[in-house]
Amino acid sequence: MLPIIVINKHSGKVESAPELVSRGFALESDADFMRSAREAVQKTLDNSSAEERGDVGVMKEKIRQDLKRLINRETQRRPMIMPVILEI
Repeated sequence: MLPIIVINKHSGKVESAPELVSRGFALESDADFMRSAREAVQKTLDNSSAEERGDVGVMKEKIRQDLKRLINRETQRRPMIMPVILEI
């Protein structure tokens, strides 16, 4: 699963809603699950300070942990999660 986030590197502001791409994951066609996963990533971004959003390593780890908890709780599976943060 690839959560893709676009962050302004000067202000730390998230520029667009997170996008999730999944391959080989059984529930990828389940719209409710994907919506809840997208909301979990957005909540992580909203609860992060501007300094944290400015540090790509910290944000990747926070997103990975929160998404991992959600997926494990909802599906009992452990897919590979590789956050992609684009700084503009």
